[in-house]
Amino acid sequence: MSKRKLFLLVIMSLLIALIAACGRGGDDPEPTPTPPPAEETGNEVEPPPEEEGPGEDEVAPPDDDRIDFGGAEFVWRSPWARDFLGEHEGQIPDETQERFRDQVRMIEEYYNVVINFEPIDHLGPELVSTYIMAGELIGDVLDMQGRYLVRMHANDFVMPFNNATTFDPNDPAWNTTVVNATTWGGNTYGVWSDGYVTMLGLFVNDNLRASLNLEPIEDVYRRGDWNWDTFLQYMIAATDRANNQFGVVVNDGPDMHTMLLHSNGFPAIQNVGGRLEFMGMDPRVLNAFDFFSNLFHLYSVAPTSYDGIPFGGSVLNFAAGQSLFIVADDWIIYGWNEGWWDAPPDWNVIQVPLPMGPDTNQHHAFVGGLFRTLTLPANNPDPDRSVTILRALLSPIEHPDGWEPLHFWDDLRLNVFREDFSIYTRQRNLQTSNFDWTVTVPDSWLEIAIAANDIRGGYNTPVGALEAIMDVVQADIDENFNNR
Repeated sequence: MSKRKLFLLVIMSLLIALIAACGRGGDDPEPTPTPPPAEETGNEVEPPPEEEGPGEDEVAPPDDDRIDFGGAEFVWRSPWARDFLGEHEGQIPDETQERFRDQVRMIEEYYNVVINFEPIDHLGPELVSTYIMAGELIGDVLDMQGRYLVRMHANDFVMPFNNATTFDPNDPAWNTTVVNATTWGGNTYGVWSDGYVTMLGLFVNDNLRASLNLEPIEDVYRRGDWNWDTFLQYMIAATDRANNQFGVVVNDGPDMHTMLLHSNGFPAIQNVGGRLEFMGMDPRVLNAFDFFSNLFHLYSVAPTSYDGIPFGGSVLNFAAGQSLFIVADDWIIYGWNEGWWDAPPDWNVIQVPLPMGPDTNQHHAFVGGLFRTLTLPANNPDPDRSVTILRALLSPIEHPDGWEPLHFWDDLRLNVFREDFSIYTRQRNLQTSNFDWTVTVPDSWLEIAIAANDIRGGYNTPVGALEAIMDVVQADIDENFNNR
C-alpha cells in the first residue's frame, strides 16, 4: 500500500471515531472516588452542624399557621373563679382540677398568652358600670348570671361578640340556647359552653317514691304517660299534710309557675315577629296558672306559704323526705351531693323531664335567669383574641395541636348524677331547652312573681292577677327590648 493510501485510511478512521463520539453526546464523567473510611486514614469525620433550637427553658416558636398573641394577658373575671383555682377544697375532684390546669397550660403555650382567672365577689351592672365609666378594664371576659345581661346591654356596658371577626354564632362550641337568648338585633352578647348550662329542673326523691309503691317515672315517661295528670296523681299520693309532707316544693317562689308555663310549651313572654310580647291572657298561659292555683287550693299538694323558711329550707325538707318533688336549679343538686346541704346517707335523687302540659305534644325544658353566660365588656381591647381563647377553653372539638379541650363543666356537674335516667334527662334538656325571657327583665320577672304569689296565697284569681300586670310588664319589655 502506498504511503498516500495509508495516510488517507488513517484520516478516515479518525473522522469516523470523531463522528461516533459526537453522536453519543459525550460519556458520563467517571464517578468521584469514595474516600476511605476515617478509621483507615486515622482522621475523624466532622458531622454536619445541627440547626440551633430552643433551650430547656424556652418554648418553641409557633408554627406559621398558629396565632401568636405575643404573651398578652387574658383575664376571665368571675364570682366562680375560685372553682378554677382549686380553692374550694373537696368540691371539685382533684383529677378534674388537674386536667383543667393542664389544659390551660397547653392553651397558654399554643397561643403564647397568659390566662388568669380572677375572683370577684359579685358581678352585676352596677360594678361593671364603675369600671366602664372610669375607663378601666374589669376583665377581657365577664362570667356572670344571664339575668344581668339585659340591663348591661340596655346601658351599653357590653360589646357584641360580633365585633370579633372570628365569631360564628352557629359554632358548635357555643350552647344554642344561650346564644339565642342573648342575641338581640342580630348581635350576640353572651355565649357559654355547649357542655353545661345552669337550668331549672324537676327532681324526685326516689326513696320516697319507692316507699309509696309508685311506678318509676322513667317507665311512665318511656310509655308516654308523663303528663300533668300523672304528675298530679303522684303528688296527691305523697301528700300528708298532718305530717308536713307535700307532693312538691320549690326552692324559690317563681320556679313553680315558670316550670308549668314551660312544660305547657308556652312561656308568658313570646317573640312575635321580632317583638317581645307579654301573653298573659293567652289560654295556654291561663291554663298553666289555673293548674298552679289548683296545686295549692284544690288539691293542697304544695305549701301555700314559705314564710319563715329560709333559702335552702325547701331543699332540706325535700332531702329529708318531706316532699316527693322539688323544682330547683340543678346546681343545688350538685350542692347536696358535695355536702353543702345535710342530705341523708341513703340519699337518692333523680332528675326527671318536665311533665307534658295539655297544650303541647312534647316534653320541654327551660333555662332560667341564673344561667351563666360569658360576655365582653364594652372596653374589651381585643375581641378576636377573647373569642379565640374562649373557644379553646370551652370547645369539645379536637384542637389542631393534638389536645382535646376538657369539658370542665360536664365533669363538675354530670358526675353528681349516679343514675342513667338523670343523665339522659340532662342531655335531653340541653338539646331542647327554651329560654325564659321573664327572668332577664327584672321588673317583668318581679311583677309576674308577685302575681303568682297572690294566686298561691288566695288573694286573686289567675285571670285577675295577670290582667292587673299586663300594662306594666309590657312597658318594661318595650323599654328594655322593643324600643332599643
